[in-house]
Amino acid sequence: MSFALSVDHAVYSSVQSQDTSAIQSATKSKDNPLKSSSGKHYDFASIELLIEQEVGRIVLTQVYENIGINITISPLPGKRAQYVANTGMKDGEIMRIWTYGDENPNTIRVPTPYYYLETMPFVL
Repeated sequence: MSFALSVDHAVYSSVQSQDTSAIQSATKSKDNPLKSSSGKHYDFASIELLIEQEVGRIVLTQVYENIGINITISPLPGKRAQYVANTGMKDGEIMRIWTYGDENPNTIRVPTPYYYLETMPFVL
C-alpha cells in the first residue's frame, strides 16, 4: 500500500517595517532610487542547511539585483535567523511560509511569492 500527501507552499520574505517603503518605491518606479548611487544595502537571514533556502538565496539575490538593490543573505540556524530578523539585527528573513508573518509582528510580510515549493512524503 502506498500513501502520498502533497502540501503546497508559496514562499515569502519578511522585512523590517522601516524598509518596506524603500522596496515598494524601487519596484514601482522606473527611476529606481535605490540604484547603486544610493549605497543602500540590505542584510537578510536565511535558515542554514536547507537546499530550498540555498536556491532562494540565489533567486532572491538576482531578483533584488535586477531592480538595483544590493543584498546579502546570511545562513543561520532557524531560531537565530528568526531572532535576528525580529530584533532588527538583520533587515529581514527570506523564505518563510505565510503564517510566519502572523506569528512575528516585528516583521512585515512581502506578499509576492518568488519561489514555489511542493512537499510530498511517500510511504510504501
